[in-house]
Parts: sequence; C-alpha cells; structure tokens
Amino acid sequence: MEILTIFLLLLILLLFGGKVALLSGKVNRLDAAVRRLQVARTSDEKTVDKQHVQAPPRPAVSVPQQRVRTPSRTREEWEALLGGKVMNLVGAIAIILGAGFFLKYAFDNNWLNEIMRIVIGGVAGLLLIGGGIRLHGRGVPIFAQGLIGTGIAILYLTVYAAFDFYALVPQIVAFCLMIGVTAGAFYLALYYNAAAISFLAWAGGFLTPFLLNTETVNTVGLFTYITLLNIGLIGILLKKRHWGVLELLTIGATYLVYAFWYAEANTRDHTSVALLFLVIWWSLFAGLDLYRTLRASSANLMLHRLIESLNAVCIFLAIMSLSEAAFPDWTAAVTLALCLAYGVLFLIVVRRSDDLRAETTYAITAMLLLVISTAIQFDDFVRVVFWSLEALALFWAGVYVRRSFLWKAALGLLGLATLTLITINSGLWYESASLFTPILTARTGAFWALAGTLLLCGFLIRNTATGTEQKRHHALQIVGFVVLFVWTIVEMNDYFRLQIQSATGDHLDALYNMQQLAVSGVWLMDAVIIMALGMWQRTQVIRITAMVFFGCAVLKMFVYDLSFLDTLYRIVSFIGLGVILMLVSYVYHRRGVGGG
Repeated sequence: MEILTIFLLLLILLLFGGKVALLSGKVNRLDAAVRRLQVARTSDEKTVDKQHVQAPPRPAVSVPQQRVRTPSRTREEWEALLGGKVMNLVGAIAIILGAGFFLKYAFDNNWLNEIMRIVIGGVAGLLLIGGGIRLHGRGVPIFAQGLIGTGIAILYLTVYAAFDFYALVPQIVAFCLMIGVTAGAFYLALYYNAAAISFLAWAGGFLTPFLLNTETVNTVGLFTYITLLNIGLIGILLKKRHWGVLELLTIGATYLVYAFWYAEANTRDHTSVALLFLVIWWSLFAGLDLYRTLRASSANLMLHRLIESLNAVCIFLAIMSLSEAAFPDWTAAVTLALCLAYGVLFLIVVRRSDDLRAETTYAITAMLLLVISTAIQFDDFVRVVFWSLEALALFWAGVYVRRSFLWKAALGLLGLATLTLITINSGLWYESASLFTPILTARTGAFWALAGTLLLCGFLIRNTATGTEQKRHHALQIVGFVVLFVWTIVEMNDYFRLQIQSATGDHLDALYNMQQLAVSGVWLMDAVIIMALGMWQRTQVIRITAMVFFGCAVLKMFVYDLSFLDTLYRIVSFIGLGVILMLVSYVYHRRGVGGG
C-alpha cells in the first residue's frame, strides 16, 4: 500500500512536471525565434550600410492597434504534441509504474533479496539518467528530459525503500543520498534549462524530511537542511528568472515544513532555535525579492509581489504562533520588529529603485503590522490614540516623499480609528452615569487625538492639494470639527445624566432645560467656528457646512425648544440665536463673501 501511495505521488509530480516542461519548451522556442529575428535585422542593417542607401523619411501614420489572435494549432502541430511530448510523458509514467509492479511481483515471490532489489533500483535510475543525458544532445530534448525525470524519481524511491522498508542504511546515510540526488537533479535542471527537472528536484528535496522521518525530531538538523535547500533554490532562481513558480512553491513548502514541526515538536524547548531559523528564511526570501527589485530584473512583477506578500503572511503567522505559545507578553514587540524590517525595505526601495509596486507592497505590509501590533498591545481608547498618531505619521510620510498611496492608507487607518471609537463600550455614553468623569479621561484623549490628526492632515495636504485632493483637504477639516462637536455633545450629555440622577422636583426640571439650552449652544458655537474657518480660508464648501449646522440649530430651537423649554430659557435661547445669526450676516456683507 505504501509503494502504491508513493507511485501515485510520483505520478502527480510527473504530470505537473510535464506541464512545466511544455511551457519551458514554448519559452525556448520563442527565445530562439526572437534571436533569429535580431540576427536577420542586423544583417539587413549591415547590407544597407554597405550600399549607402538612405531611405527618405516617412510620415508617421497612426495605425489603430488590433487585437492579435493566437492561431490555432495545425494538424502537424497537434501530431507533434501528441507524438513527441504527451507520449513521452505517458511513457515515463508507464515505466515507473511498470518497474514498480515488477518489483512488487518479484518481492511477493521472493525472486530477489533486499539488497538486490535496492541495487536494481539504483542501477535502473542511473541508467535512465545516463540515457537521457546522452540523448539530450541528439535533437530530442523533451524525450531526454522525460528519461532524466524518471531516473531521478526511481532514485528517490530506491533510497527511501533502502531506509524505511528494509533498514539497509542508517538515517544519516539515506539523508546524504537524498541530498546527493537532489543536488544532481538541480544541476541537470540548470544545465539543460529544464524546469520540469527542477520541479522534481524541489519535490524530492522537501519530501526527504517526511520520507526519512523518525520518532525523534532533530530540530536543528531539520531546519539546517531546509535552510541549505533554500539557499540552493535561491541560487537557481537567480540564474533562472523565469522560474518564478518554483520560488512560490519553495516559500510555501518551507513554511509548511515549519507548520508540521510546530504541530509535532515541543516548541517551548526550541523557541530560540525556531525563531532564529524563521528570521533566516524570511531574510533569504526578502533579500532575493529586494535584489530583483533593485536590479529591475523581475520577469513577472505581479507574481513576485504575490510571492513577497506570501512571505510576509507566512512569517507573521509563524512568529505569532511561536510567540503566543512561548512568550505571549512579547508578541506585540515581535510584530513591531517585523514592521520595522519592512519599513527599512521600503526606505531602501524608495531611495534606490523606481518600482512603485514594491514600494506599495513593503509600505502596506509595514503599516498592517504596525496596526496589528498596536491592537495587540493596547485596548479601547488608548488604541484609538495610537492609531491616530500612526495615521498622522503615515500621512506626513506620504506627503513628504510624494507617495499618494501612503496618505490614502492613512485615511483608511483614520476610518478604522473612528469606527473603533464609536463602537467602544462607553465611547458615546457610559452605561452607568456614575462612571463619568469630566474632561480628563481616556475618552477625551481619544476624541482629541482623532480630531487633531484630522485637522493636521488637512493642513499637511493643503499646500500640495489640487483638484480631488483639494476636496479631501476641506473634508478632513470639516470631519475634524465634527469629531470635536460629537465629543462636546457626548461629554455634556453624560454630565447632565450624572446630575439628573440625584435631582428631584424643580431642580430636575431646571437641569432638563439647561441640558437642551447647552445642546443648542454647542451646535451654534460649532457652526460659528466652522463659518469662521470657511471665511478665513475663503472656502465655499466649509461655509455651506457651517450653514447646515446653523440650520440644524434653528430647526431644533423652533421645533423642540419653543415647545418644551420654560419661558426664561426660551428667551435666552432665541435672543442668542438672533444675535449670532445677525453677526454672521454682518460679516458676510462686510467681507463681501459669496460675491456680494
């Protein structure tokens, strides 16, 4: 049953490898065609130079771009595909299965002892690889690669059987043999430019720890092996830029091995070792991505941004799980350290490269890690304060380095802080008024930090704002004053709730009247402040916003205050409203605002 399972696994690997080989063949043919065109163009240019012929200049003609359709395969191409590639792949699989069935039959009938079985497997694998090497230079590369891949798979299977089934070799010997097969496969993949062979070597390399597993987990040995394997794969990826899928698979397999180790081993006894190797793995993959970015040598930008995002997600989840299990009090600090690492990568790319996608990836990753670190370390209102300060710093950085995605991300963080503030328990009111303390509270600090950040962000963007950004500048200022207005209403309502709890009789009625009068006064004062800002900046949208606040105050006074307030409070309310509106009207005419 175990042999059948391994055969099925190898079948899947070869099927995927065949797909990669097909793509690799197409890329090679396209590359050869481009080179032939370049050679032909060069020869034509030389001929023209020899004849001293100068073509008259032609006027530029604008030709609409037409969608190029990929021609369908001809019968000859389909025949070549089926006869030369598909049959080669199926034949390789058939050989592996046939060899497996023969060995199984021979084992069941005791035709061969254990040593002979292993010798036959090793010789067969080496012969297939040798045959593939010999045929590769004779015009049949796809067929030759199929033989090489088959031989590598048989060698992996033979070493595994020698160790696990028959116990003919100790673990260290089998481990070294597996490493040798993997290294040889990578060499052949590079030498023959065969992505299929490299994929097979990748699979064998990462399956080795599972195939040669024992009851005792050697953490240092396992992680060291994975590190060396990653270094070898990164060396291959530096030479073969078009094998990006191999990098994606390598990152996934590396952290998958760590996940299996984490599930099986006692992590508390190996915390420092695991953390060290996690940092090494992350540094290898992040360093490769940074190297490609600085040299502008990425063949597929979207794929490599996906790869770097996968690296960030995996390292964060791995470190989080490790720190939560071993040192939970340091989880936020570890997350912050990872945030700083991505911040350093962002600064390097900003100064030495023009890759905006890399900048965005590093910056957004660093910001998300900072937000998560703050959420882990702080609660409720303190969290809102720190998120507001972080948004201010991010907004300033975006304006300073002229990166709009930074200050747009800051706006998103401000939105998160606002949503958190209004949904926090006691954010807009205390469940029990007896818990209220006026002014000097964490809630006040959260409201003022958020409002101050909004106003400062509006000030920062003012000098560089044009068009759509100008609207954001006004919106930030308005929202900042609205947050202060909400804070005033919230504080005032909780204050009067506290006073009303212990009041009775006429004093209770007086407190109700004072509360409504105070609410109307706050609305009017906020409208006056916004109007003054709009006149000072000569901004119509801000003045119109102030008029909306005036309208709300007038509506409240005529609908509610006129009906429910006592006479004395009603007099004060309406006289105050009239004086304020007349003063605003006077300033309008005096300053000639609105085209008057």
